[in-house]
Amino acid sequence: MPEHRAKFIYSAYLVRGAYAAYLWRRSATLIVVSPMLLLWSLFELKSGDYAWPAGFIGGATVLLWGAWIGGYRRSAQTAAALGNPEVELLATEEAVTFRMPHAMSVVEWPGIATLLRLRRFWIFVRVGMVNPSFVPVEAMGPEMRAFIEGKIRQAGGRVR
Repeated sequence: MPEHRAKFIYSAYLVRGAYAAYLWRRSATLIVVSPMLLLWSLFELKSGDYAWPAGFIGGATVLLWGAWIGGYRRSAQTAAALGNPEVELLATEEAVTFRMPHAMSVVEWPGIATLLRLRRFWIFVRVGMVNPSFVPVEAMGPEMRAFIEGKIRQAGGRVR
């Protein structure tokens, strides 16, 4: 039974980089367009014809950026509070396991909805979970990466 292991330090620096990469991959268009929408809404707030849509769009843009910045800060604060633990990633025929000194998360392959393969990070998006798991690409060898991709595809998950 094949078993692949990788270890990496779960630091605030790693999480900030991974979260920013994940956010850019997921919402690049909105990140680029939203400042223009905010500026338009600020200019049109005094207009009689466009005041209410401008206020709505401006408020939605501020909420969106608040959620992005809040998620970025929360993820980095959580990683810092953990004290930079070493994470062991274990991939077997049945599941993928994320193990830290005081916590462990086991996800069977069908429980991974999407694997986002970014240049520096792989992001595991689980079924029904909001917070993804980040793994630096440099921590995994080519055999491990191929094994994980194959198991996720075999279980019906998406690999992007």
